[in-house]
Amino acid sequence: MLGILSAIAPPINVWAMLMAAGANMPYVGFDLVLLVPVLVVAAITVVYLGWGAVPQSKEAILAGLPPLSPKMTWWRAAIPLVVLLALALGAKYAAFSLPTIGFPLMFVICALTTVAIDPARRPLRRWLDVVNQTVEQVFPLVATMVSVGVLVNVLAATGVRGLIAISFVALPIAGIYATSLAVCPLAQGSLGFGSAVILGTPLIFVFNAIGANVTVVAAAFSMLFALGDCLPPSRIVGRTAIETVGYKGSYGSFLKGHGRAVGW
Repeated sequence: MLGILSAIAPPINVWAMLMAAGANMPYVGFDLVLLVPVLVVAAITVVYLGWGAVPQSKEAILAGLPPLSPKMTWWRAAIPLVVLLALALGAKYAAFSLPTIGFPLMFVICALTTVAIDPARRPLRRWLDVVNQTVEQVFPLVATMVSVGVLVNVLAATGVRGLIAISFVALPIAGIYATSLAVCPLAQGSLGFGSAVILGTPLIFVFNAIGANVTVVAAAFSMLFALGDCLPPSRIVGRTAIETVGYKGSYGSFLKGHGRAVGW
């Protein structure tokens, strides 16, 4: 759930970005609209899932973590995040004074900052091993997104994309409200971020026609689409979660437990 919420939280919400780009609306004004519900849902999730849990000892937790260098301090660990926040806020509030570098380059700068402040002075080969391991871990997810992108283009070429969009947005507004909770997550599970293009963009025009605040609409639908990241066949966040925690059961049992957690 926290992985899903982090994908929704500002400043980067890919679903809202895609919907805004498709509807020719600026991607502005989403900060508080996204941040407030994300913080509320995150707090409720932590309390709900953690209620009644047996706390572990500090020693047991530290024993399962990699050893730290004695020179590693809290301020060293905070420097890359501070650099990222400074660059992101500078790009937002001093856009006419600073060059536009984009988030990919910001993350590269933060990575280089991490290497520079490393108290253990690890060799470059060690950092290359970390990069290789990360690429190997995310490669199946990247392959999934590429295949979904191909599927979306095939749907567009055959006209099925328009048929799906029209079939949904042609419903009465009450019907859209009634079916969105099921349709949007299922679309995300099947189409990935293409769900925001196929369904999200037409919905922006529909709600704009009735005078709704399209920024709020895009933010709300981005939260619905994000729930589908745990649904098959793509199951992007869900697959990463079970790999990270070493879950040994079937994905169906994981999905069932996740469904109980969010109240489905």
